[in-house]
Amino acid sequence: MKSLSSVFLCTALLFSPSLKAMDNHLQLTSGQLESLGIETTTVTATDQIGGRTLPARVRIPPDQNHAVTSLFAGRIAAIRVVEGQQVDAGQALIELNSPGLLEQQREYLDALNQRRLAQADHDRDKALFEAGIIPERRLLDTRVKLQAARATLAEQEQLLGLAGVHADAIARLQQTHRPRATVTLHAPVTGIVTELMTTAGQTVDAGEGLAQVAAVDPLWLEIRLAAEQASELKPGMKIQLTEPPGLGGTLLSIGQRVDPATNTLSLWARLDADAAAMRPGQLVNVRIAVAGRDNGWNLPAAAVFRHGDTDHVFVRTEDGFIATPVQVIGHRDDRVVLHSPELSADSMVAISGIAALKAAWLGMGGGE
Repeated sequence: MKSLSSVFLCTALLFSPSLKAMDNHLQLTSGQLESLGIETTTVTATDQIGGRTLPARVRIPPDQNHAVTSLFAGRIAAIRVVEGQQVDAGQALIELNSPGLLEQQREYLDALNQRRLAQADHDRDKALFEAGIIPERRLLDTRVKLQAARATLAEQEQLLGLAGVHADAIARLQQTHRPRATVTLHAPVTGIVTELMTTAGQTVDAGEGLAQVAAVDPLWLEIRLAAEQASELKPGMKIQLTEPPGLGGTLLSIGQRVDPATNTLSLWARLDADAAAMRPGQLVNVRIAVAGRDNGWNLPAAAVFRHGDTDHVFVRTEDGFIATPVQVIGHRDDRVVLHSPELSADSMVAISGIAALKAAWLGMGGGE
């Protein structure tokens, strides 16, 4: 009955001599406003794109993922960690038994012995040359052999390092000359074990991935956004998490690939350094702030009406309302964020009685 009454009232207003519409301006008396039950509200500035919450997932930056592999084939003797565990750089992860490692250590010891022999030959020839017993050319020959032996030893030492043999184990091998078939693979960085790709007792091939360890400072966010809203964004904008309050970050990049199933694309943002409470894979909600954006206004969605291809709101004037075109740039629940150069911080906008105002406006020739 209330809506029907509004229709009759609006019809009566159309023929009222005090109602005028000129240049989108709808003139109404205070009595007419009261009869229509029109309520207004002041627009509020917003710095949030879309004015709504966007879903996001905590991600590890791609350059912070590190693979743990074995240079040699072998059998997994033991696993010292579990997925998701925090580890320090150098912490033991996996023990591997490998015949290939024995062979590599023997080659290292051979190179070590060759370097020692070359060093002894060089020292002897240097003394003989200084005594005038041998020509300089012979000293130069032994010096070249020493340099080659040193290079070969360094190469073998690097191969042991790539196989996971630590410097202290190499030093022990130099002293004892006793190769070991077991090598312990260590965490390359401080972070978390994101994936274990093997089990104890499993046979693995040379170069096979055994684990993934990732540094978790900083962390990124992958934010999903409707493709049509991406034009409002650019790298450098600030983001804010809804929980925990106060945690934010910076927008890094805007994806160019749209998911055809959802018509959304990915935004990538870096969390601030105080994001210790965040975990990779965690789902969060964020808002993206558009720093310095002018004329972004937050209003109840009921204030906006459509005429033709354009959204409008009724802005209060001294003697009525003026139908003002606006551009809606986002939605959140029952509110919208819109853009219009005609609005200001003290603009009053109608939020009820919109149908009656629109009918009166159109009935008086408004919008033509």
